[in-house]
Amino acid sequence: QQQGLVAIVDAVLYQPLRQRGDPASGRTPQRQIVIMLWRFVGRPDPENGASFSDVKSSESSYNAISWASSSGVIKGFSDGSFKPDDNCTRAQIVIILYRAVRNGLFAVN
Repeated sequence: QQQGLVAIVDAVLYQPLRQRGDPASGRTPQRQIVIMLWRFVGRPDPENGASFSDVKSSESSYNAISWASSSGVIKGFSDGSFKPDDNCTRAQIVIILYRAVRNGLFAVN
């Protein structure tokens, strides 16, 4: 299942950028990945607010990050941060998607 997710990440996020010669290919902030997933599953309300030290309730991504955290899709870092503006690696994206599938948030056929 994880290998299938790697192929999806590559096909959906990276291949189109590479084909266009986009210099940003492979550089997507963690915040954006979480927002895309949150929108994909219908923008559900979070069960709890995000408790990351670097995510403020006034941010437009707060509900998406809170949902992802309370759904077990993201865990954050040991220092209590999420680092929303750090670029997400393919491995991190695969982990996020894997957790989403594992937790029943959507299915991959």
